[in-house]
Amino acid sequence: MKNKLYISLGSLALSAVLLFACKKRLTEYNPSGTTAETVYTTAPGYDALINGAYSFTKWWYGKEEGMGMAEMGTDIWTAAEQSYAAASGVALDNRSFILYQNLNASNLNLTRMWKKLYAAVNLCNTGIKIAESGAYTPTPAQLGELRFLRAFYNWHIVETWGGVHLTTVPTTESVLTAYKTPVSDFYALIMSDLEYAEGVLPASASVYGKVNKQVAQAFLARVYLTWAYKDPSYFTKARDKADQVSKTAGALKNSYADLWRMTSQKNNPSEIIWSVNYTDPTVVTDVYDKDKNPNGYGDDILSNSGSPTNNRGNNNLHTLFVPRYDAGWPFFESVNPLKRDVRNGWPFNRFKPTRYLLDLYEETKDARYQGSFQTVFYVNQVVTTGLLAGKRLYKDTAFVVTKNPKPSTKYYTVNVYDTYKADGSTIGTINDQNAAIFPSLIKFLDSTRSASPNDAGSGNIQSVKDVYVIRTAEMYLIAAEASVMMGELGTARTWVNNLRSKRTLPGQSLEITDDAQMTLDFILDERAREFAGESIRWFDLKRTGKLVERVQKYNPDAGVFVKDFHMLRPIPQQQLDAITNKSEFTQNFGY
Repeated sequence: MKNKLYISLGSLALSAVLLFACKKRLTEYNPSGTTAETVYTTAPGYDALINGAYSFTKWWYGKEEGMGMAEMGTDIWTAAEQSYAAASGVALDNRSFILYQNLNASNLNLTRMWKKLYAAVNLCNTGIKIAESGAYTPTPAQLGELRFLRAFYNWHIVETWGGVHLTTVPTTESVLTAYKTPVSDFYALIMSDLEYAEGVLPASASVYGKVNKQVAQAFLARVYLTWAYKDPSYFTKARDKADQVSKTAGALKNSYADLWRMTSQKNNPSEIIWSVNYTDPTVVTDVYDKDKNPNGYGDDILSNSGSPTNNRGNNNLHTLFVPRYDAGWPFFESVNPLKRDVRNGWPFNRFKPTRYLLDLYEETKDARYQGSFQTVFYVNQVVTTGLLAGKRLYKDTAFVVTKNPKPSTKYYTVNVYDTYKADGSTIGTINDQNAAIFPSLIKFLDSTRSASPNDAGSGNIQSVKDVYVIRTAEMYLIAAEASVMMGELGTARTWVNNLRSKRTLPGQSLEITDDAQMTLDFILDERAREFAGESIRWFDLKRTGKLVERVQKYNPDAGVFVKDFHMLRPIPQQQLDAITNKSEFTQNFGY
């Protein structure tokens, strides 16, 4: 296999970790003469390399770009008001993911992710090759970490772009040729890396945020399930691996809402198999965090701006799914009883649930509706003027967003269905304020954030909440999906009911009693109820071959634009422009 690829940031990634390891500030020359090769062959240097490899997880998990690629353009999310109104920047680029309108190879978010994922793979390859050469002998667990991370990043690459370039040879400079690699080769390496990691990683990670044996097994179950749609023999492997993990992973919580409390982070990891660490910025993923680590590299788009795309060391997902509760609507008053605050989140108003997603929940029975969405907004400032003067007291209900509106003289009631057209599409114009109000996804809200008077500013919109990558619940639904695909409907129903028993409101039942209900579409619906907003939905629909069908059926905003070729994303134009063998490494079909 030829292993050359244009990676503009590969050498920068190596330099970043080197600088971190040496505790030197970035300068234009290296007066000590120290090189990456010499640093990485020491114990502190190799540790720094591994930490640097983890840091790239923060480019996908916890950022708007990654959320756009992983959740948008699906059956359960559409564009909120600000995504429709955006004229430039990340919001405009993510609008292409949301609607498939003008999705092309010049998309800056796509380009950024391509570069970062390949830089991450390059760093992993560097550490693996050092071990193979004998220049330094890491522990088996250290090598297992790097091979897990290489598999993790390669999975994101191949699922996003298909059979693009696969490399196991590290490089410290830009190279100008790339070659298409069969998807099967990607998966052979991914599974080999994960199976190796499973065999050498410890049962418990020594440092919070690092991977252990269970993480490798859980991600292997996801990979087996994905590959099973090409080789059905892997359905058994997926089910068995998921079953194995479910027996050792943290038990399902009795309260779904508790999963998303700040207290359910580092110190209460039940049900969380692996998360990207933002809670503790001192370990694992602080190499690029310029705020927390002044010796960190920073990166090309870091600045002091308050934009959610900046400050790579912080999580900004709490800004994306929040409606404009502070905009004065529906009160039509000179003084709004709601001001922007930490409790309600930063109302960036980017992503909105489709009507289909909201209808998936039996909210009188399913705890996941209340546990996922905020529907009640409380007065948080005293109103002294206008018609509301003296009528809205602090902590009174200001308004409720509901599917079942009831007249009230004490607060405003917003019919959630009024925020959609009859066909389920969004109104989606900046002049129609209905589009700006909807149930707010609360999974990413962080009550510990600091706030200026307007809850703005460079650091104040950022969060230190961890981002969950794999939860125990996924193992239940992997086993259920694999069972459905093998025709074992009774087994699938058992897995689903075991999960649902922990997702039911007191005194209610969500039990499935008929095996005939166990279809692939039911499993996808259940995954939507369980994992809405958790950076997996696009991959779910792609894996099952249901992307186009379900987007056209349930998301009319995007359904008019989605095509079969959208099962892959376009290869960034910067990559295509840089290579010299353009006839061999060509754009994905349709772009």
